[in-house]
Amino acid sequence: MKINRDQIILLFYISALVLFTSIHKPMLLLFALVTLFLVAGRSFFYLFKRTVKSLFISLLVVSLSYLAMGLFKKIDPNFLILLNLRVVLLTFMTFLMLERINLFKALSFSKQLSALVAIAFSQMTIFRRTFSEFKMGYASRTVKPTFSTWLISLKAALLYFLNKTLHTSKEITNGMKSRGFFND
Repeated sequence: MKINRDQIILLFYISALVLFTSIHKPMLLLFALVTLFLVAGRSFFYLFKRTVKSLFISLLVVSLSYLAMGLFKKIDPNFLILLNLRVVLLTFMTFLMLERINLFKALSFSKQLSALVAIAFSQMTIFRRTFSEFKMGYASRTVKPTFSTWLISLKAALLYFLNKTLHTSKEITNGMKSRGFFND
């Protein structure tokens, strides 16, 4: 079996995940993050923007909750710095890896992993298109958008996606079982 470039990058990524989750020194993580910024080259701004957009709300909630906990008991601010830095580093590294490799080639050594990636990509494509259609439908049907109408449409979209996910997961599981994917 010949190992291709994408598989080497994927192995390096997995090793780096293990390494960066075991490092507890913020300066080392910061150095690794800056190194990844340099490795990203021209795609740095795009990847950094994706990282910030995907993490902003969750890190804000976690950080503010941790700081609020400090009102009741002593907290370690270094932990908060370490946590945020590690999450940003791992997320940026993941986006960089996905930008640089073909996941289908990287997982070509396993027929089952390739099938799982194909199913995941097809579902992401369907959900992305449906979400885009929901946004266009909301924009075309709403004369004066208000926060309450936006919440109502968001609730309807979330309910639709929840039901679609449950239904689709059952169908995919049944299809995979019929093809012998699960050998239980």
